[in-house]
Amino acid sequence: MKRKLVKQGASTLMVSIPAKWAREHKLDKGSEVEVEEDNNTLRIVAAGKSDSKEIKLQLIENNKKDIKNILTHAYRRGFEKIKIEGVNKEAIREIQQIVDKMLLGFEITMRSNNECVVENVSEPSNKKYQDLLKRALSIIKETHISIVEDIKSGKYESSLEIEEMKEHIDKLILFCRRVLLKEPEQDVALNWELLTFLTHISHKYYYLYNYSKTRQFKTDKNTLDLLESLEKYYAMLEDAIINKNISSVHKINSLKEEYHFGKIPKMLEKSLGKKTVVLMHLNELFRLIQISSSPVLSIILNK
Repeated sequence: MKRKLVKQGASTLMVSIPAKWAREHKLDKGSEVEVEEDNNTLRIVAAGKSDSKEIKLQLIENNKKDIKNILTHAYRRGFEKIKIEGVNKEAIREIQQIVDKMLLGFEITMRSNNECVVENVSEPSNKKYQDLLKRALSIIKETHISIVEDIKSGKYESSLEIEEMKEHIDKLILFCRRVLLKEPEQDVALNWELLTFLTHISHKYYYLYNYSKTRQFKTDKNTLDLLESLEKYYAMLEDAIINKNISSVHKINSLKEEYHFGKIPKMLEKSLGKKTVVLMHLNELFRLIQISSSPVLSIILNK
């Protein structure tokens, strides 16, 4: 909604608060609110409002195999404390692994014979959203570099590093989704879509590496040239997201005919065996980067 600023005195500008929102948060004349600055965004928060949310989960035979999905969904829905009943030592070990790998700022704070509590102990400020998004983008770039180095050498010695980077990206993107749901703004759907595509890009790099390592893929100059082009293509997406550079979005879209509708299909027609599968992974990476530019364009235009 739009509100007009009203001048009060020599230098003060004022804006009215929606009456419905004030009633919902029991605000009246003299009530205090928190005013938070974030670049061109000014956020008003009801002072003393508690974001503490708890949920109690029961592990049973039908859902114990879904504990990872259950925990990550509770986390991104904004719950601060998650009580899990019906656990045993094996389940607690699994929960600990999930918390360590995926729930940024959360720890198991209590455990007993049949119950444990997972809660927020050091979650980053929601103001860190952009910083953590940038970090996720940077790790995807680091992943690309590590994969290319191993493909060039044919030694494939970075398996642990590649897996750790994928898990770190998953953790950062899960936190970013948690922020979007806790503090919904105009672009929540667009940002959610972008985060989904970034997850797919990260995972596709992981699948590319695992296939290349398992099959001991030996590259050639054409494939290496394609990997170099892919790095530049991704750099355009990173620039568009971080710098809100609309020209980088246009460059991405202008090149889609050259790569995943042109050069790569032609290479696929002539390829055999392992190279065909590697080219299919690379083609999908080009495609994912290109479709990721769509929500980025909308976000830029909404500013």
